Amino acid sequence: MMIKVKIFPGIRKEGVMERSKGVFEVKVKEKAEQGKANKRLIELLSKHFQISENQVKIISGSKRRNKMVSIKI
Repeated sequence: MMIKVKIFPGIRKEGVMERSKGVFEVKVKEKAEQGKANKRLIELLSKHFQISENQVKIISGSKRRNKMVSIKI
């Protein structure tokens, strides 16, 4: 399954919100430095979908706020 994600790095309260079918907003505490926010994004999405982290992969947008993410369920 492919989803669109808009990430908000450096936010105090973390969370995953589905805005519409297949479109998510994810807030992470980590700043967008050295892939830290992307790593936390993968952790939060894996918890949200109740899957392991290796089933979540950023397909495009690794250096942008808007990303395409593959979820293997």
